[in-house]
Amino acid sequence: MKNLFDSFQNDDEELALIALESCLADLNELVINGEDGAPFCIAEYAFYSDNQFQFQANLLQENERKVSSKSFLSKADWEVIDSRLLSISQHSKSKFRRAVRGDTFAALAVRQNAFLVTKVLATMRT
Repeated sequence: MKNLFDSFQNDDEELALIALESCLADLNELVINGEDGAPFCIAEYAFYSDNQFQFQANLLQENERKVSSKSFLSKADWEVIDSRLLSISQHSKSKFRRAVRGDTFAALAVRQNAFLVTKVLATMRT
C-alpha cells in the first residue's frame, strides 16, 4: 500500500496501477481508527493527518485553559502555550491535510489533488 500512497503524492497513474496489482489491494477498504492519538489505518497502512493533529491540539488547549482558569496569563503567554501544545500534538509527520474515518482510497487521492490516480481508482471500481 505504500506505493499507492506514494502515487497520491506525485499523481502517478503508473505507480497506482502497479500498487493495485497487489493481492492486498482492496478498493473497498475504508479508513478506520484515528482517535486519541492513534493513527488512521486503511488496508493495514497507518498514517496521520493534519486535521487529526489540530483536533488533538484543540483538546490540549481547552484542558490547559480549564486547569489554568485561576491563573492570570497574558495573551502573549497563551500564544506561547498554544504553540507548544500544537507542537506536542504533532507527534509524527502527516500524510494528508485531512482524513476522516470512512474515507476510501479514492477520497484520499482526491484530497491530495491526485486526480489522475483518482481516475484510475474510479475505473478499477467499475
